[in-house]
Amino acid sequence: MRLMTVALTIFFLSSCASLTGNMDALEYDVKNLKAQVATINAKLQDATTKLSKLESQESTVTTVNALRESQADINSKFSKLSQEFKHISSRIDENKYNTGLSIKETSADREVMKAQLGTLETMVKELQLTVGNLDASVKAKAATQPQASTQTQAVVPQPQVVTQSKTPVNKSQKKDTTVAAVTTPPDQKDNNNEEGVVADNNKKSSAKSIYESASKDCDAGFYKAARDKLYKLLKDEPKGAYAELSNFMIADTYYKEGSYEDAIIQYEEVLKKFPKSKIIPDALLKQGLSFIQLGGEQNIGTAKLIFKQLITKFPKSNEAVTAKDKLDSLTPKPKVKKKAGATTEQ
Repeated sequence: MRLMTVALTIFFLSSCASLTGNMDALEYDVKNLKAQVATINAKLQDATTKLSKLESQESTVTTVNALRESQADINSKFSKLSQEFKHISSRIDENKYNTGLSIKETSADREVMKAQLGTLETMVKELQLTVGNLDASVKAKAATQPQASTQTQAVVPQPQVVTQSKTPVNKSQKKDTTVAAVTTPPDQKDNNNEEGVVADNNKKSSAKSIYESASKDCDAGFYKAARDKLYKLLKDEPKGAYAELSNFMIADTYYKEGSYEDAIIQYEEVLKKFPKSKIIPDALLKQGLSFIQLGGEQNIGTAKLIFKQLITKFPKSNEAVTAKDKLDSLTPKPKVKKKAGATTEQ
């Protein structure tokens, strides 16, 4: 009896040590990820500063505007990633001495963030490279045309002060014009109110028509066109009736066109914004499938964690059944050894 008690005690202590060790490892990984985020942020700020300087060059306005859009997209993703770091850090603190399930869930979050961080870092590098090339091009152009700029400045005509009209202004006429501009008849105000109600109704029907149009584009394989419509819809109504479905469809367009890294990030957006939605099982499943498509041992491992999380949280869902099948296919089956001396019957 004592021996059994000692064995159980050793097992319990080793399990606790293992759990605590795993959580410590997670904390270490998160700290490393935070350091990478800080580095990326510094690079992003450097690119932003250069962009601000380049905006004064008329010849680069179009290019700078395009880069600004890219920078805005990166800033948005960077902000979301920072929020996720706060989320996972708080979960580590809460679950440090909890069960292994908490560790698996936190590990899955960490691996998703690693993938997002890799995508973000690539985007920042591309932005830096483009800004650097543009900066060098502007400097080279300025160095080869210093005299032309000076001559141009010399022939610029100065404004003539004497061109101002000395005709006296009719004060009563000016006053009448001002009154006419700011006075609105009562019947016009009523019309404005009616127009406001109509505009509101039109806005609601417009959101529905935009979503349905994007859905048709997605079904037809016009994924970018669908995304453009959905992003516009979300910009106009970020918390509207179609916000949840629009976010999910955007993720689906990335998944269907094979942009799996973008799909992973967008599915994560759905998971964070709508944690109680009915589409969460589908989002988890497709996020896991996206990691599989990326390939590599680490991505496959992350996919397994996501599938296990899906099975645990939504065991009765159809997506859980698919996740189990995928897990089975990803888990190598042990080879059956033939017994020595076995013969085959003729």
